[in-house]
Amino acid sequence: MSQESMPKDTVILHQTGRAKHTPALSPFAIKLETYLRMTNIPYKTVHGKKKSSKGKIPWIEYNSQAVADTTFIIEYLNKERDVDLSKELTDEQKAVGKAFQRMVEENLYWTLVYGRWIDKDLSASFRDNLPRGFMMDISMWRNKGQVQKTLQSHGIGRHSRDEIYDIAENDIRALSSFLGDKQFFFGDEGTEIDASIFGLMAVFAYEMQDSPQQKLIQGDCKNLLEYCERIKEKYWPDWNNCIMGDGPINAFPAVPENDPTVLRPAKEAAKKGAPANDTKATVDGEQDEQAKEADAPADGVVNGDAGAEEGAEKIEANAEEDKSEVKAEAANGESAKVDETADEKVEDKPEETATENAAEEPKESAEATEEKKDEKVEEEAEKAEDAPAPTPEEKSEKPEEKPEATGESDTVNDAEPKQDESQPQENGDAQPDEKAEEEAAK
Repeated sequence: MSQESMPKDTVILHQTGRAKHTPALSPFAIKLETYLRMTNIPYKTVHGKKKSSKGKIPWIEYNSQAVADTTFIIEYLNKERDVDLSKELTDEQKAVGKAFQRMVEENLYWTLVYGRWIDKDLSASFRDNLPRGFMMDISMWRNKGQVQKTLQSHGIGRHSRDEIYDIAENDIRALSSFLGDKQFFFGDEGTEIDASIFGLMAVFAYEMQDSPQQKLIQGDCKNLLEYCERIKEKYWPDWNNCIMGDGPINAFPAVPENDPTVLRPAKEAAKKGAPANDTKATVDGEQDEQAKEADAPADGVVNGDAGAEEGAEKIEANAEEDKSEVKAEAANGESAKVDETADEKVEDKPEETATENAAEEPKESAEATEEKKDEKVEEEAEKAEDAPAPTPEEKSEKPEEKPEATGESDTVNDAEPKQDESQPQENGDAQPDEKAEEEAAK
């Protein structure tokens, strides 16, 4: 879609599709989209594999300006839109909120990456969010090593499985203790820190099935699950339209047909029965009214940031790219096969040539055998010429012998090709009377 057709003053959120039970696999995508809903900033989502100039997903375009990394995106939009969800907080609260955000995004998050890619007991639930197929399995297997290196570089990958989940438990318990019975982390209204914490808590609670993090959130730290439900109810009334559900995932990126946040061209929107994108979209007031009528957020949806997640979310997009490359190679292979077929009409096939060569060997052997037989025939003829002519008495005593066409290797008939019966036979097969006359003449 050209820049001219982009809705003005509307955030275009680039992300990598929806997940089965959350609006994104990336907690950073959920964080950014939740922030847009909290601030009522109109937005639309574009699901694909296109990355920002920093090589990160998600990223945004706003009035032709591209911005990457969710932290910088929020700072940018706060200035451009003159909004600040934390303006009522004290400096101390802002400092505490920043510390919790860093704990969640730079420490607790990596326990999620470990569970998805390394822990064999949990990786299956992550795999279910990607299309099935041999090539995807190969990409997952290959990229697992890349994730392991990233975890090693971070430092958390040097710990044992129990130690990693112990880190996760301590962080989650700290969040639960600070939240207590409050509606949000700093009172009755959501702030940027709530968007950040909700992004990861939602993935743990709804997407990481049977993980230690999920069991803790649903058990001892149940106030975090209730916290997630409150945010869903207030800011995500269309949650079920922005997830894929329990069915199989057949495409990457995966996008529900009834997702109200997707940026659609006018023609496609008309086919699906959805309203075309309003290129004259306004902010807050008018958009709010339209959203209330549709029982949906102002204008769209976002997906996760590859900031801290660069070692994993980036791989999810690369998996499909690998698959596309293999398909292209397969297509080239088919084209090559067509060319080969055309060439075979002019040139001999290698298999046929080999077969012909193999057939010529016994043929040459047969010719050699015939030559030997011819030599033997000549020898027999010479012996017949040297032998004395038979007397009349011998002729009468000896019955006339006719050569037999038996096919035995020591007979003349088997060595020589068949001749016409009307013609006299050569050499030793001549009639006895003719031999006698020849001898008399000599």
